[in-house]
Amino acid sequence: MPHYVGAIALVRRDAQEPSDREVDDPAPRSEWLSVWNPAQGVLRLPQAEKLEGESYRDALVREVGWAAGLDGGKDYLLSHAPRAHVQYADQCEGPTQGDVTIVQFYLCELFRHGRAKLRVLEEQGNGAVRWLTAGDLEAGEADGKPIASAQLALMKRADLIPPREG
Repeated sequence: MPHYVGAIALVRRDAQEPSDREVDDPAPRSEWLSVWNPAQGVLRLPQAEKLEGESYRDALVREVGWAAGLDGGKDYLLSHAPRAHVQYADQCEGPTQGDVTIVQFYLCELFRHGRAKLRVLEEQGNGAVRWLTAGDLEAGEADGKPIASAQLALMKRADLIPPREG
């Protein structure tokens, strides 16, 4: 029985604000959308468990809409093919063969309307939406809030944590 089968959305934007705490150069750099999960007390990238009969991509379209309040097709475009695929089995002793983890990562580009919706959420100041830098991902936290360690481990395994810029 699989341990986890699902997908993670890499919702990216180019930030051009010179106020970044890690990069003095105001040149564009990438940031990734995370959503605060108060129940778990962590920042999480939009992630969806794949349901039976559902594609990885369809699972993410559903979850990005729910987690970030965005409408697929109007607010964002999810890539048709995954950027990365990770599959591995954790070895267990005894009669079981181990827990299997299968995750696909999809790029997600925001349309103007989607960026405006997220900007409104940011301006509300409730901390529900947070953009993560490469430094945040490396550190495993942003502004003192932890980033989901399981997601970080999967991103590292897929070699998706970008090198620090600057």
